[in-house]
Amino acid sequence: MLCNSFWVWFEWAHRALNDVKATINLFEQLSWKFKKLSKEKKHLLYFIFNKSEDKNISYLRDYLFDNIDSNLDFVDFEKKILKKVWKLDNDDVLIIDKKIDNKDMSKKFDLLDKVEKRENQLSMTNMVMDWLKNKKKLVIEAPTWLWKSFAYLIPSITHSLKTGEKVFISTKTKNLQDQLYSKDIWFLKDNIWFDFRYAKLKWKKNYLSIKLFFDEFWNDDLSYNKIWFLSKILLWLYETKYWELDELNYFWQEFWFLRYINSDNFSVLEDKNDYRRYEYLFKARIKLESSNIIIINHSLLFSDLNRETWVLWKINNLIIDEWHNIEDTVTDSLKQRYNLKTLFWYC
Repeated sequence: MLCNSFWVWFEWAHRALNDVKATINLFEQLSWKFKKLSKEKKHLLYFIFNKSEDKNISYLRDYLFDNIDSNLDFVDFEKKILKKVWKLDNDDVLIIDKKIDNKDMSKKFDLLDKVEKRENQLSMTNMVMDWLKNKKKLVIEAPTWLWKSFAYLIPSITHSLKTGEKVFISTKTKNLQDQLYSKDIWFLKDNIWFDFRYAKLKWKKNYLSIKLFFDEFWNDDLSYNKIWFLSKILLWLYETKYWELDELNYFWQEFWFLRYINSDNFSVLEDKNDYRRYEYLFKARIKLESSNIIIINHSLLFSDLNRETWVLWKINNLIIDEWHNIEDTVTDSLKQRYNLKTLFWYC
């Protein structure tokens, strides 16, 4: 797979000599790609590599950073990362537009030139709008081709702008949550004439903690696998917009390392955390306050309802997509696990 990705010739796989030749060629291609990185990234990676006394890391450091003369210390490393991460300074205000028309939904679809108007879709849109205005309970079964996401997004946006009430939309999985956020609602934001704000929120362990990431570097002898893991996270920091750890793929041993840098830790949102306003979990939760539409997932929804302190606060308007999967999600979210030690403690 790697050879194909880097256009490395590889024939007669699983023969010793051919495998060795392919590995050498692949290593050369990866080294070339590595050396094309920016000077800043190389300096930051050099700092990470210096945190290990492993001989393999030392060899690769000398090979890959042969022209690097860096005396980067932790303070410099920290400053460069924080500059990239950005700090939350000003909070936006929820957009309210009481002049917006919430009666004729068909006009909203007329604004979307690239979207085919369908009678069933318009019928569902009007039903959702009526539900939002009159605070009714509503169950709708609709085929996939109806494009039901637009049928509930357009009236939800309209209702929120008209009343100032937030509308929460819960999806079956995180993948569907991302699709709704980055595709459907982004399309509406780009093509509809009125302005609105939207956000998505996942559970704490989905987000990288900048504090816990920095804490990893207080150890001066990191393992071979930890060095590669932290290097991967560092390069990803320069690409990500949302700090969601599931944007990356991991080797099996790296899932253990994730436990130490995700935001499912009480210290992340504490006032005494010097990086609190840099933490994406903090920024994501603050963004909810100024958002008309909030995209969540079923697991977060029911886990939150079972907590003593809510993350999502009181929800007045909730749309649950893929309702038929609720039973399984509730079972997983509210499941309690015990071992022999905890059983003895409760007894």
